[in-house]
Amino acid sequence: MNKLRFTVTGYYFYDGIIPFEENKYFKLIKEPDNDYGHEAIKIEDLSGEKVGYVANSTNTVIKETMSAGRIYDKIEEISYCKVDEINSYEIICEIVDKNKVKNKSANKVMKKIKSKFFKFFIVFLIYYLPYCLS
Repeated sequence: MNKLRFTVTGYYFYDGIIPFEENKYFKLIKEPDNDYGHEAIKIEDLSGEKVGYVANSTNTVIKETMSAGRIYDKIEEISYCKVDEINSYEIICEIVDKNKVKNKSANKVMKKIKSKFFKFFIVFLIYYLPYCLS
C-alpha cells in the first residue's frame, strides 16, 4: 500500500502542538455529520482527547499530502496514524495498520507500569526500609 500522508489542522483550537511527537500514534475517526464538511476526519490521542482534524482545504493541505476527502474512502470508520514530521508550521502524519498500533500501545503501557513499579520500589528501599528494620 502506498503511504497515505496528510496534514493536521485545527490543533491550535485544542492543545496546540504539545500532544504531537514524531512517531507517536493517534486515532482517526470519521465525522460524516460534521458541520464543516461531510468528509471530516477527527484526530484523537489514544486516550480519546480530540487534538485536531485531517486538513481538507486547499489553504491547509500541505504539498505532497492528501486531503481528508481523498483519504476518506480509503480508511475505516476508526483508523490510526503516526506522526511523520513536525516543524514550526506543519504536522504531517501517515496512516498505519491498526495492528501495529495495538502492539505498540500495549508495550508502552507495560513499560509505564514497570517504570512506576521500579520507582516505587526504589523509594521504598531508600526511605521506608530503614525504618522497618530499626
